[in-house]
Amino acid sequence: MVKRLYYSIAILMGTIIGAGFLGIPYVVMKSGFLIGLIEMIFISTALCFFMIYLGKLVIRTKGNHQLAGYAEIYIGKKGKWIMFLAFVFSMYATILAYLVGEGQSLSFLFYNNLSYELYFGIFVWFFLSLLTYYGLKALQKEELLGIGLVMILVLSIIVFYGWRIDFQNLSTFYLDSLFTPIGVILFAFLGFSSVPLLKRITKDDGKIMTRSIIISHVVVFILYLVFTVIVLGYSGDKTPEVATIALGKVFVLLGIMTMFNSYFGSSIILRDTWEFDWKISKNLAWFLTIVPPLILFLFVHYYEFNSFTKIINVGAWISGVFTGVLLLCIFFKSRKILFRKTK
Repeated sequence: MVKRLYYSIAILMGTIIGAGFLGIPYVVMKSGFLIGLIEMIFISTALCFFMIYLGKLVIRTKGNHQLAGYAEIYIGKKGKWIMFLAFVFSMYATILAYLVGEGQSLSFLFYNNLSYELYFGIFVWFFLSLLTYYGLKALQKEELLGIGLVMILVLSIIVFYGWRIDFQNLSTFYLDSLFTPIGVILFAFLGFSSVPLLKRITKDDGKIMTRSIIISHVVVFILYLVFTVIVLGYSGDKTPEVATIALGKVFVLLGIMTMFNSYFGSSIILRDTWEFDWKISKNLAWFLTIVPPLILFLFVHYYEFNSFTKIINVGAWISGVFTGVLLLCIFFKSRKILFRKTK
């Protein structure tokens, strides 16, 4: 039981924690810390309850499915397509945001400015496209590596910057920017896609699944909160969109590694979705995974929309809202089994 709980927490945290949290200090700076804190608490709690109900649903539904599969079972083929499109849109937005973040971070690391973002972004795209083709069999190890990198990043920031916080930077309050942080915070806490996998790991044990969801959300919330408090408390109104840029080149490098890992994991998930769920060839699945993000990256750079947090915000609002509405429809349709007692 303890082993299943541990692996469930590792998988769930590995799915939730991506590089999106690097944008939280910037958007919280825009709204003021108190507004950002309230929205972090609300969003984390709401998503935790959503995942608990989703967990009950997957355990009480026969067979193993992904989110699109559950949508088809309970609300039909249209629901399946909408869920799939929301997922794909989210993946492309995620990869695009990481391309922008990696390009900006590498440009700053080598040239102390963001002027070479385009060239470094294309280099990262090319390198990770090659890795994506060969894939990563040990997805569990990939997720554990992502958690480890975030832990190292947060602990290092606590050691080097925890004592340099100016609490006046945390006393700001801008009511006119009330909705600014929502998209980025929502993006940073999303992890619905991991819940169907937890069904197999927990062996249909609802208690273990619920505990793993609650523990994962509490730990992730604490990590994000500590990171935001220290970065915003230290940088104040000079906090950049990719937070690690404000902390020096060692932390920029850690941020690059975190985004690299998240980019890689997202690409593998998207490639496998095309290949295995839609039964297309490996080469075509790889093409559909790597080419759209490059086109989008060139597009947003040309039209000067190359903003790490704006891309995350758009991706989170569209995919998050569609996924949330569909899940509510699924819960409504499945309410007879959702509240049935299980072990």
